[in-house]
Amino acid sequence: MSLVSMIIADRAAPFSRYYDLWMRIITWGRDGQVRKAALDHIRPGDRVLDVGCGTGSLAVLAAEKGAKVIALDISPHMLALARRKADEHGAEVSFLKGQAQGMEVEGPFDVVAATFTLSEISPDEAEWVVFEMASRLKMGGKMILADESRPTNPLMRLFSWVQRAIAWLLTFAFLEERPTRLHDLRGLCDRFNLEVVREARYLGGSLHLVVAEKRKGIPQIRGVILEPMLHTGVKGLFLDALLWAAPLPLAVKSGLYRLGKPNSGSPLFLTSNFYMTFKEVVEALRGLDCYLMVEDTEGWNVWCAADAGLFTAEKAAALIKTHNLGAILSHQTIVLPGLGSRIGSKLKQLTGWKIIKGPLYARDLPQFIDTGYRLSKKMRRLEYALPARLRVGVMSALFSPFWALPLLIGGWGYFWGFALFGVFLSFFLSLFHYLLPGRTGVVKGGLVGFLVALGLFGWYLASGGPVDRSLGWQLPLLFFYALLFGWHYQSESPVIFWKRIFS
Repeated sequence: MSLVSMIIADRAAPFSRYYDLWMRIITWGRDGQVRKAALDHIRPGDRVLDVGCGTGSLAVLAAEKGAKVIALDISPHMLALARRKADEHGAEVSFLKGQAQGMEVEGPFDVVAATFTLSEISPDEAEWVVFEMASRLKMGGKMILADESRPTNPLMRLFSWVQRAIAWLLTFAFLEERPTRLHDLRGLCDRFNLEVVREARYLGGSLHLVVAEKRKGIPQIRGVILEPMLHTGVKGLFLDALLWAAPLPLAVKSGLYRLGKPNSGSPLFLTSNFYMTFKEVVEALRGLDCYLMVEDTEGWNVWCAADAGLFTAEKAAALIKTHNLGAILSHQTIVLPGLGSRIGSKLKQLTGWKIIKGPLYARDLPQFIDTGYRLSKKMRRLEYALPARLRVGVMSALFSPFWALPLLIGGWGYFWGFALFGVFLSFFLSLFHYLLPGRTGVVKGGLVGFLVALGLFGWYLASGGPVDRSLGWQLPLLFFYALLFGWHYQSESPVIFWKRIFS
């Protein structure tokens, strides 16, 4: 199931019946070509697993060809559409509800396929899913991967950038979903000794199909254990000062880190890959022999990443699987950061591991460990002090001119007016963020923008200002501008925007 299907199915179920039409539009009709090309590698009688089946297009085509198909998807709405499609075509398909990450399906299969599925998940998760698929593939069987990719045609690359930018902004602003970066499908096949037998690109290279055959055993999945590298000297002081004043998303490599000389009984901790968070945790654990697992949160701290849906149980489970921690450790226990502990129940469901909720702040880790992993009241107390809130306000205010640049078309007056409004929003959201209703920054920012626009409109009318056409676009623009600031406050920035769209 693609990103679009996930959004439509889970957040706008009444419109899910338009998913196939939408896919044809955004792929210029090439999605059908991709599926037909994939179908060439499915034979009558083959046992086929379709991972992330969406509305069941490939599953139904394979069943009509005589294959025995099991189709897996996480969305009940999409599965309902898929079952209806199968009934209409008289195709026998076994549809199952479940995640691609940690799929509970027994192999072996002649063909395993994931079309327009992997683009929804992180690189660590994609590696885990492909490993799970490969492990269920019989010797001589074929893996079919198809998804979005970076276009090879320069013109299509520009078009793809624009399309992804618009889709990314709209899906996050209104549906709180985030497209992930594109994956190297051929590289994933090579990673598990799958020999590529066919590779095709469509739509200027923006769609990629890879068919690979399993001709030898897949290697044991185990990621490289990393050593922590902290910046020191002048560079370290500069980064510390810069990130204290404006916590930009400076990321360290995600993965498993070795602190000291850990053994199979050493504890395992989890954190985000924001450099300052990573540094604080490493320094707090100094002198302890342990493992530190670092999620790819795109350079954001645990709190922001958890609120923004970037710190997830699926990513943590993928790291556990891709580093084969079950074999490295003699226990199955992981300590989660307090500000990200909401993922605990889901992580336990995916892995079966014991979850320990850690303190809210890294500085309390030594005492937490010394007291036998017990949380005191102090360790549970959230301290979002005024200086910290003002720092976030300053960082957000720095981008006010950036967001106001499009208003230059109306003159310098509009530009500076909206830039100053952005400064107001930055400090208002940072100071009163947790007093405002709503779960996300977009909702909070939109609420503030609506109230400010309404207040300005009332003040304008009360002061005798003329009602003209310009009000028809100025007030909605004010509201949308506030939405953007809420979006930016919720763990986003032009830096992340660039990374996601132009990767």
